[in-house]
Amino acid sequence: MAAQFDKHPFLLPIDHVAKQLDTNVEKGLSSAQVAQLKENYPPNELDIGGSIAWYTIFIRQICNAMIIVLFFAMALSFGVGDYVEGAVLAAVIALNVGIGFYQEYGAEKKMDALRALSSPSASVIRDGKTIVISNPLVLPGDIVILKMGDTVPADLRLFEAMNLTCDEQSLTGEAQPVEKTTENNINIPGTSNLAQDAGEVGIGDRINMAYATTVVRKGRGRGIVTSTGMSTEVGRIAASTGNKVRKPGRSMNYKKYGKLQPVKGIFRRAYDFFGKFLGLTEGTPLQIKLSKLAYFLFFCALLLAVVVFGVNSWDLNNEVVIYAISTGIAIIPESLVAVLTITMVVATTVMRKANVVVRDLSALEALGGVTNICSDKTGTLTQGKMILRKAWLPKSSIYTVRDSKNPNDPTAGHVTFSQAHAKAEGDEEKRDYDQERSTQAITFDVPDGKGNSPKKEENEPEAEVTPDLRMFLLSAALCNVATVRYDEQEQTWQTTGEPTEIALQVFAHRFKLGRKPLKEAGWMRLPSFPLTAPSSACP
Repeated sequence: MAAQFDKHPFLLPIDHVAKQLDTNVEKGLSSAQVAQLKENYPPNELDIGGSIAWYTIFIRQICNAMIIVLFFAMALSFGVGDYVEGAVLAAVIALNVGIGFYQEYGAEKKMDALRALSSPSASVIRDGKTIVISNPLVLPGDIVILKMGDTVPADLRLFEAMNLTCDEQSLTGEAQPVEKTTENNINIPGTSNLAQDAGEVGIGDRINMAYATTVVRKGRGRGIVTSTGMSTEVGRIAASTGNKVRKPGRSMNYKKYGKLQPVKGIFRRAYDFFGKFLGLTEGTPLQIKLSKLAYFLFFCALLLAVVVFGVNSWDLNNEVVIYAISTGIAIIPESLVAVLTITMVVATTVMRKANVVVRDLSALEALGGVTNICSDKTGTLTQGKMILRKAWLPKSSIYTVRDSKNPNDPTAGHVTFSQAHAKAEGDEEKRDYDQERSTQAITFDVPDGKGNSPKKEENEPEAEVTPDLRMFLLSAALCNVATVRYDEQEQTWQTTGEPTEIALQVFAHRFKLGRKPLKEAGWMRLPSFPLTAPSSACP
């Protein structure tokens, strides 16, 4: 929930924001204020829906057009004493419902576990003391302390930023991290005018704000919580995607659309209701096609039964009825549903090996129906990770990292050493500019193992730490705020920081000269200074 402001917080000085939130930037909220705010504001969580009850999943498996038709056919089979046919249909229904229920119920349990694990904590100042609380307990007016690797717990108006950079691609789609500031004088993009209204500056250009769910890539800072939960920017996005919009032509307003509009509206709403219930208007394309096929086959079965009755002059004795029902049921593909369900389960098994949790089996069909993906940035689809492949030390030393595909693991692969061939002075290769501009000169980066991995030259030795390499590794590890650590519980290497700094830090760890071992050996970090662009004015 958001507090009330005269203007958007990014347009206001920090003392005005603190005054309207009745907080102190040094001491934070008091215990009495916290108790009162908890009564006025909901928990700082996104309303994305809780877990689904098991009976809801079970009912959803049964309420399927093909299953309904099979149920009807099974009832007729048992009704006329054809127990073999009825037992087969019952087994098919039980197999389909059982497999679907087991898959989706298991996925729902995994989602519950992920929700429990994805509740990070926040470092806040209350009563003048720094405490760590879970994100749902964060309130408007809290003073939040940010450091590298933290997930921003709520929307913040920053009042302290030391080399602070946040990765906002999950919110804005921009792959480049955003440098933060504390000033409220924000220029309108493309002009030199200061913004006076929130509509003049987009979310990505409000650089004195830090947004919920974004990640601090480097630096540190402090800010005042201005919005929590569904009132944050990411919460508004979640709310907009969850809003249901009525289809056009369903209004009952006769004054605006004419006297016949209520009749048309009722008819169209009834059509939507029964179409949804029968599975003919909502669902994935495959689900709709299967529903239409089921009802078409059911109609054909009824038609065949009528034909059988007509041929026998409507003499409806027991044998004729059994024959008519058997003829009608024979047209229904009982195994189709089971085959589709098993196919989906096999696909989910393959995706689970890639650490993907499939919550709904029908999502696979929708995913398989994607034909085009539009993206404005390459960073949106890439991992945003780097591996240092080659290191060149003047004047002729080259260190190459081989057989490593994990950018976080300093133990993967190995490093080899080679001598670069220096060119004689003035010996410059003649360039063919026409050839360089032709399509024949275009080359592509192919992943390792696909044909262009670096070839190891003969007699290329394993790399050893030389004095020159040691100086390079010291500068790469110590002038670097990225962290590399091994998580014993997860049994994986974890990193925080910018991709370039992580790549350098991982390379230093390969030679046991990472930042952490060096600090343990006695190295100390004094003040840090952010890299700034030189002034354009010259004396």
